[in-house]
Amino acid sequence: MGRVSERNREHIDRVLTVSALHGLVKQESFFTKRVAAKNLSSYLVVRQGTFVYNKSYSAAAPFGVATYNKTVEPGVISPLYFTFRPNPELVLDEYLEYVLNSNTFHQQMARYIKEGGRAHGGINVSVDDYLSVQVLLPTLQEQRRVVDLTSAVDSYIAALQQQADAARSARSAVLSELLSAGGADWTETTIGDVAELLPGKYVAKSEYVEDGPFFIYGSNSIMGKYSKSLIDVPHTVMAAIGAYAGAVRFSTEPSWVNNNAFGLVTNSRIEPKFLFLWLENVLDLKSVVVGTGQPYVQRPSLKASKIALPPINEQRRIVEIVSSMDDVIQSADKAVTDAKSLRSGLLSDLLSGAHEIPESYDRLLGAA
Repeated sequence: MGRVSERNREHIDRVLTVSALHGLVKQESFFTKRVAAKNLSSYLVVRQGTFVYNKSYSAAAPFGVATYNKTVEPGVISPLYFTFRPNPELVLDEYLEYVLNSNTFHQQMARYIKEGGRAHGGINVSVDDYLSVQVLLPTLQEQRRVVDLTSAVDSYIAALQQQADAARSARSAVLSELLSAGGADWTETTIGDVAELLPGKYVAKSEYVEDGPFFIYGSNSIMGKYSKSLIDVPHTVMAAIGAYAGAVRFSTEPSWVNNNAFGLVTNSRIEPKFLFLWLENVLDLKSVVVGTGQPYVQRPSLKASKIALPPINEQRRIVEIVSSMDDVIQSADKAVTDAKSLRSGLLSDLLSGAHEIPESYDRLLGAA
C-alpha cells in the first residue's frame, strides 16, 4: 500500500465521509448537512480505487474503518483521514477492504497503537505504522473467489433483510386497518376507564440480583432483575416517564417498574396487549408529555385520553393476528442475524487461510 496525498487543486466540491455501516458516502447524505470547511483546497482527493482510513472508533468499528471509492466520480475528504492506494498486481480492492477491517489485521495493528490510543475518539496510530502492518495475501484468483463468495452471501443477507422490512411494513398496514376499522359494536371510552395507572418505585443497583424472578422496567428498556415485585400482574403495559417519556413496553410476566416508568394494569373490558397496541400505534403519548429538562407523562391527561374499544373477542382476534405477524418478523430477524454470523465466521476463516475455496468453484461460477 502506498500513501497518496493529492490536494484538491481541481476545486472538487463532492465532500465525502466514512461511515462504519455504509462506507464512503457523501457528507450531506450522512450528516443531513454539510460540515466541511468552506475552503476545500487542503482536502485530499479520493479518486476511484483510493482507500480512506477513518481512525475514529465506535462500538461498530472499535479500530476505525477502512474503505475505498468504488465510483468513477472523485471526491474530497478531510486531511484528518489517511488516503492510500494498493498495488493492483498484488491485491484486489474488494479483498483488501475485507482484510483492513478484519480482526486479524486489527490484532497486528494493535501493536502500533501508542499510549492514549483512544483519546478524543480516535485511534492513535501514525500513517507509516498503519501502512506497515503486514498482511498475508493469496493469489489474485483466490482473492476473487473470496470476494465472489462473500458478495453472494451479502446478497442473501440483503434479500433476508428485505423480507424482514416487508414484514414490518405489512404489520404496520394491517395494524392500522384493524385499529381504525370501527363499527356499531365499538365503544369509545378512556384509558382511565379500562386501566389503573400504578406508579413505579426506585430500585437501587445494589438490590439487583442475577436470578431474581422479576424484570425491572425503566425508562426505555429492561434494566435487570429484582427479587421483589411491585406490579406482580402478568401482561402489563409499561410506559416511561423520564428521558424516554412516552415509550411503551409490554410484559408477559410479573414485573417491577422503577421510578422512571409506571404500569397500566387493565380490567376485564380490555385485553392488555390491545391496550399496548393502541398506545404504541394510535395514541401519541408524546401529546401528554410535559417538561423539557425532565419530561414526564401527565397521568390525568393520559387517563382522559380516548380509546375506541371493539368487543373483547374482536380485541383478541386483533391481538392474535398481530402476534402471528410478530412471530414472522422475529423469525426473519433471526435469519438475518444468523446469516450475518455465518458471513463473519466464513470471511474470518477465508482471510486467515484456515479454509480455501477449491478451484472447482471457478467452474461452478462459470456455469452459473
